[in-house]
Amino acid sequence: EEDRPAPIVDYRSKMQKVVSFPGGGAALMNWLAEQDFESLVPGDEPAYVELLIGKVGKVTEVVLPEEIPENVGPEIVEKLKQMPAWRPGEYYGNQKVRVRIVIPLFPNRYPK
Repeated sequence: EEDRPAPIVDYRSKMQKVVSFPGGGAALMNWLAEQDFESLVPGDEPAYVELLIGKVGKVTEVVLPEEIPENVGPEIVEKLKQMPAWRPGEYYGNQKVRVRIVIPLFPNRYPK
């Protein structure tokens, strides 16, 4: 099902069912903290990463910001693609769609 073309919807669009991480935002922050992204993100400010969540909820594409060094980029991408499946977004008559979202990767702490 993931291979068939589907519209890409921005996370700010009005969807019938929004894409969501299993367990919600707190669970997402806990999962990110467990992956040790803190050691991979330079500086003091969060790096905002764009993810494409596919029709079955898997991360299918990762776009890293320029501040992520090239030597750690592939490791970050690989970790993000191993995320648990999200609840996919649905749009227009319950059609499953790919959804672009943005998440923060924090350099030195994760909010609890």
